[in-house]
Amino acid sequence: MASSSFPPRLGALLADRYQLRELLGSGGIGQVFRAWDVQSQRQVAVKAFNPTRCNAATWTAYVQVVTAAAGARQADLVLPEALPATMPETPLATYAPVAGDDLAKLRARTATIPWAKALEIGERAAEILHAVYAATRVAHRDLKATNLILTPEN
Repeated sequence: MASSSFPPRLGALLADRYQLRELLGSGGIGQVFRAWDVQSQRQVAVKAFNPTRCNAATWTAYVQVVTAAAGARQADLVLPEALPATMPETPLATYAPVAGDDLAKLRARTATIPWAKALEIGERAAEILHAVYAATRVAHRDLKATNLILTPEN
């Protein structure tokens, strides 16, 4: 994906495989989409990296952190599926889709979150962040309401 094609548009086919269906969020290094994997015929989430902000060194660091984070062994931690060791022509990561709403959507829908529920969400997020930090020794650096997804099972 050349830098001129970033950000990708809905409907675009990334890496000749992932048809972008819905923008789920944006961050400093890229965008996350709900997508259809035309090869495996399944829904996935795709993080498309901005090629002007991602180079071989940042890709390698990302892969190392993700690999180390797998050692956190947290059921509620969502990590990318297999990542190539070297940066692909189209830098992206795929994730299994997660059913539910992110915290920003929940706040927008309910205006306020009951304090007990907010405490529960904060406590669980802190547990996951602590486990990831213990496994990686790297701080998350992109914690925001859109990165916290509340599933129907909580």
